[in-house]
Amino acid sequence: MLQVFNQFLSAKERIPEKNIPYYVKWVSDCYRYFDKPETQLLTNDQNTKFLNHLAKKHEDWQVQQADRALRLYGYFLDRMQRNENGTSSDMPDDWKKIEGKTREALRLRHRSYSTEKPIYYGSASFRDLLMGSSLNL
Repeated sequence: MLQVFNQFLSAKERIPEKNIPYYVKWVSDCYRYFDKPETQLLTNDQNTKFLNHLAKKHEDWQVQQADRALRLYGYFLDRMQRNENGTSSDMPDDWKKIEGKTREALRLRHRSYSTEKPIYYGSASFRDLLMGSSLNL
């Protein structure tokens, strides 16, 4: 699982390539500390307990880096579990319904096409952001 997390960090997150092994190390150390499988999501209390343990022997910036790594790993695990459960596959149909209802509401109010266009593109950008598509900034 940590290898996939490593690939996730390389592809999606803006973390310098040289720091990625440390992010993976912090997550690995945390799961080893609690003797939990890497596929199980840790609670906030467990994360805090681990970070307090780290603070005794490590610098503040290392504890902050470990905190960010654990947060990203929690996000990563949550996203992986959603993909396995199939909840993200229903999302495009929901967005089509939302876009259709938005367009219908704008037309009922007799809004112009130039008003409809930025709202439509804004919602499409927001949808892409939520669904994990990378935006080219």
